[in-house]
Amino acid sequence: MNCNTTIFLALIGILGIALQVGFKLYAFNRGRANKHNLKTELIIIILSLITVIATSLVPYAITPLQLSGKWLAVGTFTIGYMTYSLLSKLISADIK
Repeated sequence: MNCNTTIFLALIGILGIALQVGFKLYAFNRGRANKHNLKTELIIIILSLITVIATSLVPYAITPLQLSGKWLAVGTFTIGYMTYSLLSKLISADIK
């Protein structure tokens, strides 16, 4: 894997985060979402970004992951999407 692959995987993961943020904004505009303050949302996004970047660097260390090819991008997208969702649920449950 090269640097371009790492950047591609990170961008795919960020796309997953952006999709989840878009769904949350849509639900917020429709009045169906929990209201967090801006600081909490920024913390969730930063933690999600750190997770995605770390995940995009992992294939360098684990040889069998290099054989997964295109599925690695799908996995990184899913990790970005699910990380934001899970952190949002955990932090909102902690605030209540």
